[in-house]
Amino acid sequence: MPTNAKDLTVRTAFLFAAIIAGPPTAIAQKTTTDKEIAQAALAELEIRIQEQTNEDTRRHLKAFQARVRETTELYGKLADTAQGFSKRVQTLLTSNDGKRIAQHPVAFMTFLRIQERPRISLAEIDARKDSVSAILNNVVRELKRVDVGFQFDQTVREEIEKHFWWAANRATEIDEQNGWIQTILSDAPTDLDFQRAPTLQATLDDYHTRWIQFYGRWRRAGEDNAQPEAQGIVLDAAYRAKIEDAHNESQRIIDLQRTVTERQNLDLHLMLLRAERQMEEERVAARIAHENKLADLKRQEEHAAAERRAGDVDAQVAREEVLKAADKQLLVQRCNDPQVQARLQPFLGLGYRRPGVKGGTFEQQPMSLSAL
Repeated sequence: MPTNAKDLTVRTAFLFAAIIAGPPTAIAQKTTTDKEIAQAALAELEIRIQEQTNEDTRRHLKAFQARVRETTELYGKLADTAQGFSKRVQTLLTSNDGKRIAQHPVAFMTFLRIQERPRISLAEIDARKDSVSAILNNVVRELKRVDVGFQFDQTVREEIEKHFWWAANRATEIDEQNGWIQTILSDAPTDLDFQRAPTLQATLDDYHTRWIQFYGRWRRAGEDNAQPEAQGIVLDAAYRAKIEDAHNESQRIIDLQRTVTERQNLDLHLMLLRAERQMEEERVAARIAHENKLADLKRQEEHAAAERRAGDVDAQVAREEVLKAADKQLLVQRCNDPQVQARLQPFLGLGYRRPGVKGGTFEQQPMSLSAL
Protein backbone atom coordinates (compact mmCIF):
# COMPACT_ATOMS: atom_id res chain seq x y z
CA MET A 1 0.00 0.00 0.00
CA PRO A 2 1.64 3.28 -1.03
CA THR A 3 2.06 5.98 1.60
CA ASN A 4 2.59 9.69 0.86
CA ALA A 5 4.62 12.17 2.92
CA LYS A 6 1.54 13.75 4.53
CA ASP A 7 0.29 10.43 5.90
CA LEU A 8 3.76 9.69 7.19
CA THR A 9 3.94 13.02 9.00
CA VAL A 10 0.55 12.54 10.63
CA ARG A 11 1.31 9.00 11.72
CA THR A 12 4.67 10.17 13.06
CA ALA A 13 2.95 12.88 15.10
CA PHE A 14 0.50 10.44 16.68
CA LEU A 15 3.22 7.94 17.41
CA PHE A 16 5.49 10.59 18.93
CA ALA A 17 2.68 11.85 21.12
CA ALA A 18 1.85 8.35 22.30
CA ILE A 19 5.41 7.30 23.09
CA ILE A 20 7.15 10.50 24.24
CA ALA A 21 4.72 13.26 25.05
CA GLY A 22 1.99 11.24 26.75
CA PRO A 23 -1.58 12.65 27.15
CA PRO A 24 -1.94 16.36 26.30
CA THR A 25 -2.30 18.80 29.22
CA ALA A 26 -3.73 22.33 29.15
CA ILE A 27 -1.45 25.15 30.24
CA ALA A 28 -2.96 26.87 33.28
CA GLN A 29 -4.17 30.36 32.60
CA LYS A 30 -4.96 32.71 35.49
CA THR A 31 -8.51 34.01 35.11
CA THR A 32 -10.86 36.02 37.29
CA THR A 33 -12.66 33.80 39.76
CA ASP A 34 -16.45 33.87 40.25
CA LYS A 35 -15.97 35.18 43.80
CA GLU A 36 -13.97 38.18 42.59
CA ILE A 37 -16.55 38.87 39.88
CA ALA A 38 -19.38 38.72 42.44
CA GLN A 39 -17.50 41.03 44.82
CA ALA A 40 -16.83 43.57 42.07
CA ALA A 41 -20.47 43.44 40.92
CA LEU A 42 -21.70 43.86 44.51
CA ALA A 43 -19.40 46.83 45.08
CA GLU A 44 -20.60 48.50 41.87
CA LEU A 45 -24.23 47.78 42.79
CA GLU A 46 -23.75 49.34 46.23
CA ILE A 47 -22.27 52.46 44.64
CA ARG A 48 -25.20 52.80 42.24
CA ILE A 49 -27.71 52.17 45.03
CA GLN A 50 -26.05 54.89 47.14
CA GLU A 51 -26.13 57.30 44.21
CA GLN A 52 -29.82 56.56 43.63
CA THR A 53 -30.56 56.97 47.35
CA ASN A 54 -28.75 60.32 47.41
CA GLU A 55 -30.71 61.43 44.34
CA ASP A 56 -34.06 60.49 45.93
CA THR A 57 -33.10 62.15 49.22
CA ARG A 58 -32.04 65.33 47.42
CA ARG A 59 -35.34 65.40 45.48
CA HIS A 60 -37.40 65.04 48.69
CA LEU A 61 -35.31 67.72 50.40
CA LYS A 62 -35.86 70.14 47.52
CA ALA A 63 -39.64 69.59 47.73
CA PHE A 64 -39.49 70.15 51.51
CA GLN A 65 -37.32 73.24 50.94
CA ALA A 66 -39.97 74.70 48.63
CA ARG A 67 -42.66 74.15 51.30
CA VAL A 68 -40.52 75.74 54.04
CA ARG A 69 -39.67 78.71 51.81
CA GLU A 70 -43.38 79.14 50.98
CA THR A 71 -44.18 79.17 54.72
CA THR A 72 -41.44 81.74 55.37
CA GLU A 73 -42.77 84.00 52.63
CA LEU A 74 -46.31 83.60 54.00
CA TYR A 75 -45.11 84.76 57.43
CA GLY A 76 -43.50 87.78 55.79
CA LYS A 77 -46.75 88.68 54.03
CA LEU A 78 -48.69 88.09 57.27
CA ALA A 79 -46.43 90.49 59.15
CA ASP A 80 -46.96 93.18 56.51
CA THR A 81 -50.72 92.57 56.49
CA ALA A 82 -50.99 92.65 60.30
CA GLN A 83 -48.94 95.83 60.49
CA GLY A 84 -51.06 97.45 57.78
CA PHE A 85 -54.29 96.44 59.53
CA SER A 86 -53.08 97.78 62.87
CA LYS A 87 -52.12 101.05 61.20
CA ARG A 88 -55.52 101.25 59.49
CA VAL A 89 -57.39 100.77 62.78
CA GLN A 90 -55.18 103.33 64.47
CA THR A 91 -55.74 105.82 61.64
CA LEU A 92 -59.53 105.46 61.87
CA LEU A 93 -59.47 106.70 65.45
CA THR A 94 -58.68 110.25 64.25
CA SER A 95 -59.55 110.31 60.52
CA ASN A 96 -62.71 111.54 58.77
CA ASP A 97 -63.66 107.91 57.97
CA GLY A 98 -63.54 107.23 61.70
CA LYS A 99 -65.86 110.21 62.30
CA ARG A 100 -68.31 108.69 59.79
CA ILE A 101 -68.23 105.35 61.68
CA ALA A 102 -68.81 107.15 64.97
CA GLN A 103 -72.07 108.66 63.62
CA HIS A 104 -73.52 105.29 62.55
CA PRO A 105 -74.75 103.10 65.45
CA VAL A 106 -74.28 99.74 63.68
CA ALA A 107 -70.92 100.72 62.22
CA PHE A 108 -69.77 102.00 65.60
CA MET A 109 -70.73 98.80 67.46
CA THR A 110 -69.11 96.66 64.76
CA PHE A 111 -65.86 98.63 65.02
CA LEU A 112 -66.06 98.30 68.80
CA ARG A 113 -66.20 94.50 68.42
CA ILE A 114 -63.26 94.57 66.00
CA GLN A 115 -61.20 96.65 68.41
CA GLU A 116 -62.05 94.38 71.34
CA ARG A 117 -60.90 91.24 69.51
CA PRO A 118 -57.30 90.19 70.32
CA ARG A 119 -54.89 91.20 67.58
CA ILE A 120 -52.02 89.18 66.21
CA SER A 121 -48.76 90.13 67.82
CA LEU A 122 -45.97 91.09 65.43
CA ALA A 123 -43.50 89.68 67.96
CA GLU A 124 -45.21 86.28 67.77
CA ILE A 125 -45.14 86.38 63.98
CA ASP A 126 -41.42 87.23 64.00
CA ALA A 127 -40.67 84.44 66.48
CA ARG A 128 -42.52 81.87 64.38
CA LYS A 129 -40.86 83.13 61.21
CA ASP A 130 -37.41 82.80 62.85
CA SER A 131 -38.21 79.20 63.77
CA VAL A 132 -39.16 78.37 60.17
CA SER A 133 -36.12 80.25 58.82
CA ALA A 134 -33.84 78.13 61.01
CA ILE A 135 -35.29 74.96 59.47
CA LEU A 136 -34.89 76.48 56.00
CA ASN A 137 -31.21 77.25 56.68
CA ASN A 138 -30.65 73.65 57.78
CA VAL A 139 -32.24 72.37 54.55
CA VAL A 140 -30.11 74.70 52.40
CA ARG A 141 -26.96 73.68 54.25
CA GLU A 142 -27.78 69.98 53.79
CA LEU A 143 -28.41 70.40 50.05
CA LYS A 144 -24.94 71.94 49.61
CA ARG A 145 -23.32 68.66 50.64
CA VAL A 146 -22.04 66.31 47.93
CA ASP A 147 -23.59 63.23 49.54
CA VAL A 148 -26.99 64.14 50.93
CA GLY A 149 -27.64 61.59 53.65
CA PHE A 150 -30.00 63.43 56.02
CA GLN A 151 -33.77 63.43 55.74
CA PHE A 152 -36.00 65.49 58.04
CA ASP A 153 -38.39 63.30 60.01
CA GLN A 154 -42.17 63.48 59.94
CA THR A 155 -42.30 65.60 63.12
CA VAL A 156 -40.43 68.48 61.46
CA ARG A 157 -42.59 68.23 58.34
CA GLU A 158 -45.78 68.34 60.44
CA GLU A 159 -44.41 71.35 62.31
CA ILE A 160 -43.93 73.20 59.02
CA GLU A 161 -47.47 72.32 57.95
CA LYS A 162 -48.84 73.64 61.26
CA HIS A 163 -46.85 76.88 60.79
CA PHE A 164 -48.20 77.24 57.25
CA TRP A 165 -51.86 76.80 58.17
CA TRP A 166 -51.53 78.97 61.31
CA ALA A 167 -50.26 81.82 59.15
CA ALA A 168 -52.92 81.15 56.51
CA ASN A 169 -55.71 81.24 59.14
CA ARG A 170 -54.42 84.48 60.67
CA ALA A 171 -54.20 86.07 57.25
CA THR A 172 -57.81 85.03 56.63
CA GLU A 173 -58.90 86.60 59.93
CA ILE A 174 -57.24 89.90 59.03
CA ASP A 175 -58.86 89.86 55.59
CA GLU A 176 -62.18 89.18 57.28
CA GLN A 177 -61.81 92.16 59.63
CA ASN A 178 -60.72 94.36 56.75
CA GLY A 179 -63.92 93.26 55.01
CA TRP A 180 -65.95 94.30 58.05
CA ILE A 181 -64.36 97.75 58.05
CA GLN A 182 -65.01 98.13 54.35
CA THR A 183 -68.65 97.13 54.87
CA ILE A 184 -69.31 99.57 57.71
CA LEU A 185 -67.58 102.37 55.80
CA SER A 186 -69.91 101.79 52.88
CA ASP A 187 -72.90 102.10 55.24
CA ALA A 188 -71.59 105.09 57.23
CA PRO A 189 -72.92 108.57 56.37
CA THR A 190 -70.87 110.92 54.22
CA ASP A 191 -72.74 114.21 54.64
CA LEU A 192 -71.08 115.33 57.87
CA ASP A 193 -69.55 118.51 59.14
CA PHE A 194 -66.14 116.97 59.70
CA GLN A 195 -64.89 120.09 61.45
CA ARG A 196 -67.46 119.72 64.24
CA ALA A 197 -67.95 115.93 64.21
CA PRO A 198 -66.19 114.11 67.07
CA THR A 199 -63.44 111.65 66.26
CA LEU A 200 -63.92 107.93 66.62
CA GLN A 201 -61.46 107.91 69.53
CA ALA A 202 -63.45 110.58 71.36
CA THR A 203 -66.70 108.69 70.71
CA LEU A 204 -65.15 105.46 72.04
CA ASP A 205 -63.90 107.22 75.15
CA ASP A 206 -67.32 108.79 75.69
CA TYR A 207 -69.01 105.43 75.14
CA HIS A 208 -66.84 103.70 77.76
CA THR A 209 -67.31 106.58 80.21
CA ARG A 210 -71.08 106.67 79.76
CA TRP A 211 -71.24 102.89 79.94
CA ILE A 212 -69.51 102.94 83.32
CA GLN A 213 -71.81 105.74 84.49
CA PHE A 214 -74.90 103.94 83.22
CA TYR A 215 -73.83 100.75 84.94
CA GLY A 216 -73.36 102.56 88.24
CA ARG A 217 -76.66 104.38 87.94
CA TRP A 218 -78.54 101.22 86.98
CA ARG A 219 -77.10 99.47 90.00
CA ARG A 220 -78.04 102.27 92.36
CA ALA A 221 -81.47 102.46 90.76
CA GLY A 222 -81.95 98.79 91.45
CA GLU A 223 -80.84 99.25 95.03
CA ASP A 224 -83.18 102.18 95.54
CA ASN A 225 -85.89 100.06 93.93
CA ALA A 226 -88.23 102.24 92.05
CA GLN A 227 -87.17 105.76 92.86
CA PRO A 228 -89.00 107.99 90.32
CA GLU A 229 -85.92 109.96 89.47
CA ALA A 230 -84.01 106.73 88.70
CA GLN A 231 -85.66 106.63 85.31
CA GLY A 232 -84.17 110.00 84.55
CA ILE A 233 -80.69 108.67 85.09
CA VAL A 234 -81.09 105.93 82.53
CA LEU A 235 -81.19 106.70 78.86
CA ASP A 236 -84.60 107.34 77.44
CA ALA A 237 -86.37 104.38 75.91
CA ALA A 238 -85.79 105.48 72.34
CA TYR A 239 -82.04 105.82 72.90
CA ARG A 240 -81.86 102.44 74.65
CA ALA A 241 -83.77 100.89 71.78
CA LYS A 242 -81.31 102.36 69.28
CA ILE A 243 -78.37 101.00 71.25
CA GLU A 244 -79.94 97.57 71.51
CA ASP A 245 -80.79 97.56 67.80
CA ALA A 246 -77.26 98.62 66.92
CA HIS A 247 -75.88 95.97 69.24
CA ASN A 248 -78.11 93.29 67.71
CA GLU A 249 -77.22 94.36 64.19
CA SER A 250 -73.50 94.34 64.93
CA GLN A 251 -73.90 90.94 66.58
CA ARG A 252 -75.67 89.67 63.46
CA ILE A 253 -72.83 90.91 61.24
CA ILE A 254 -70.23 89.35 63.52
CA ASP A 255 -72.13 86.05 63.68
CA LEU A 256 -72.35 86.03 59.89
CA GLN A 257 -68.64 86.71 59.58
CA ARG A 258 -67.93 84.06 62.20
CA THR A 259 -69.91 81.54 60.16
CA VAL A 260 -67.86 82.47 57.09
CA THR A 261 -64.66 82.14 59.09
CA GLU A 262 -65.65 78.73 60.45
CA ARG A 263 -66.45 77.57 56.95
CA GLN A 264 -63.09 78.86 55.72
CA ASN A 265 -61.33 77.14 58.62
CA LEU A 266 -63.10 73.92 57.72
CA ASP A 267 -61.98 74.30 54.11
CA LEU A 268 -58.41 74.92 55.27
CA HIS A 269 -58.57 71.84 57.48
CA LEU A 270 -59.78 69.76 54.55
CA MET A 271 -56.95 71.18 52.43
CA LEU A 272 -54.49 70.14 55.14
CA LEU A 273 -55.90 66.62 55.19
CA ARG A 274 -55.68 66.44 51.40
CA ALA A 275 -52.10 67.72 51.50
CA GLU A 276 -51.14 65.12 54.12
CA ARG A 277 -52.77 62.35 52.08
CA GLN A 278 -51.00 63.54 48.93
CA MET A 279 -47.65 63.61 50.75
CA GLU A 280 -48.25 60.05 51.97
CA GLU A 281 -49.16 58.90 48.47
CA GLU A 282 -46.03 60.57 47.09
CA ARG A 283 -43.89 58.88 49.74
CA VAL A 284 -45.37 55.46 48.91
CA ALA A 285 -44.94 56.05 45.17
CA ALA A 286 -41.36 57.22 45.68
CA ARG A 287 -40.55 54.17 47.79
CA ILE A 288 -42.05 51.81 45.19
CA ALA A 289 -40.17 53.58 42.38
CA HIS A 290 -36.96 53.39 44.40
CA GLU A 291 -37.40 49.65 45.04
CA ASN A 292 -38.16 49.09 41.35
CA LYS A 293 -35.00 50.95 40.37
CA LEU A 294 -32.93 48.90 42.79
CA ALA A 295 -34.41 45.67 41.43
CA ASP A 296 -33.71 46.79 37.87
CA LEU A 297 -30.12 47.68 38.78
CA LYS A 298 -29.68 44.26 40.38
CA ARG A 299 -31.03 42.52 37.27
CA GLN A 300 -28.67 44.56 35.10
CA GLU A 301 -25.72 43.61 37.31
CA GLU A 302 -26.64 39.91 37.19
CA HIS A 303 -27.01 40.06 33.42
CA ALA A 304 -23.64 41.83 33.08
CA ALA A 305 -21.99 39.26 35.36
CA ALA A 306 -23.43 36.43 33.26
CA GLU A 307 -22.14 38.07 30.09
CA ARG A 308 -18.70 38.48 31.67
CA ARG A 309 -18.63 34.82 32.69
CA ALA A 310 -19.67 33.77 29.18
CA GLY A 311 -16.94 36.00 27.73
CA ASP A 312 -14.37 34.44 30.07
CA VAL A 313 -15.44 30.95 28.98
CA ASP A 314 -15.22 31.89 25.29
CA ALA A 315 -11.79 33.44 25.84
CA GLN A 316 -10.60 30.35 27.69
CA VAL A 317 -11.86 28.05 24.92
CA ALA A 318 -10.11 30.21 22.33
CA ARG A 319 -6.87 30.10 24.34
CA GLU A 320 -7.07 26.33 24.62
CA GLU A 321 -7.61 26.03 20.85
CA VAL A 322 -4.55 28.19 20.23
CA LEU A 323 -2.50 26.10 22.65
CA LYS A 324 -3.66 22.87 21.05
CA ALA A 325 -2.70 24.16 17.60
CA ALA A 326 0.68 25.23 18.93
CA ASP A 327 1.23 21.79 20.52
CA LYS A 328 0.25 20.12 17.28
CA GLN A 329 2.66 22.30 15.28
CA LEU A 330 5.42 21.50 17.76
CA LEU A 331 4.77 17.78 17.35
CA VAL A 332 4.90 18.11 13.58
CA GLN A 333 8.21 19.91 13.80
CA ARG A 334 9.61 17.22 16.06
CA CYS A 335 8.41 14.48 13.76
CA ASN A 336 10.23 16.10 10.86
CA ASP A 337 13.46 16.01 12.88
CA PRO A 338 15.83 13.52 11.16
CA GLN A 339 16.97 12.12 14.49
CA VAL A 340 13.40 11.39 15.54
CA GLN A 341 12.59 9.80 12.22
CA ALA A 342 15.77 7.67 12.47
CA ARG A 343 14.72 6.37 15.88
CA LEU A 344 11.20 5.66 14.70
CA GLN A 345 12.22 4.11 11.42
CA PRO A 346 11.54 0.54 12.66
CA PHE A 347 7.96 1.58 13.31
CA LEU A 348 7.48 3.75 10.24
CA GLY A 349 9.22 1.70 7.58
CA LEU A 350 7.43 -0.70 5.26
CA GLY A 351 7.66 -4.43 5.86
CA TYR A 352 6.04 -7.82 5.40
CA ARG A 353 5.48 -8.62 9.09
CA ARG A 354 3.68 -6.84 11.93
CA PRO A 355 3.87 -7.38 15.71
CA GLY A 356 1.20 -9.71 17.07
CA VAL A 357 0.24 -11.00 13.59
CA LYS A 358 1.30 -14.49 12.50
CA GLY A 359 2.59 -14.82 9.04
CA GLY A 360 3.44 -12.04 6.70
CA THR A 361 1.90 -10.08 3.90
CA PHE A 362 2.53 -10.19 0.20
CA GLU A 363 2.90 -6.46 0.01
CA GLN A 364 5.01 -4.16 2.08
CA GLN A 365 2.88 -2.26 4.59
CA PRO A 366 3.58 0.17 7.48
CA MET A 367 3.19 -1.05 11.03
CA SER A 368 -0.26 -0.75 12.57
CA LEU A 369 -0.09 1.83 15.32
CA SER A 370 -3.06 0.28 17.06
CA ALA A 371 -1.09 -2.91 17.48
CA LEU A 372 1.60 -1.24 19.52
